[in-house]
Amino acid sequence: MKKLNKNQPGFISLQKIFNNIKLLASLLKDIRSGTYKKFPAWALAAMALTTLYIIMPFDYINDFIPFLGQIDDLAIVWLCYYLIEKELNKYSKWLLF
Repeated sequence: MKKLNKNQPGFISLQKIFNNIKLLASLLKDIRSGTYKKFPAWALAAMALTTLYIIMPFDYINDFIPFLGQIDDLAIVWLCYYLIEKELNKYSKWLLF
C-alpha cells in the first residue's frame, strides 16, 4: 500500500484546514477594511452562496436526516474551497510581502 505524502496534492490535514480557516478570517478582515483589493468578486460570491446553502433549511438532501443530510453541505464546502484555494494562496503570499 502506498503511503500518503503530506506534500502530495489532495492531502488535507487537520492542521492545514485550521490554518486555512485562520487565513480566510484574516482575508475577510482585510477585504472589509480595504487593505486587500485583489480578491475576485466571483470568489466572494462563491463563499456567500456556500454560506447561504449551509444555513438554508431546504437542501438537496434535508439536514434532518442524520449524517446523510450533512454530506451535501460538506460537498458544497469542499467545492467552494477547491474553487478559492488558488486565491487563498495568492493572499497568503501577499501577506508575506
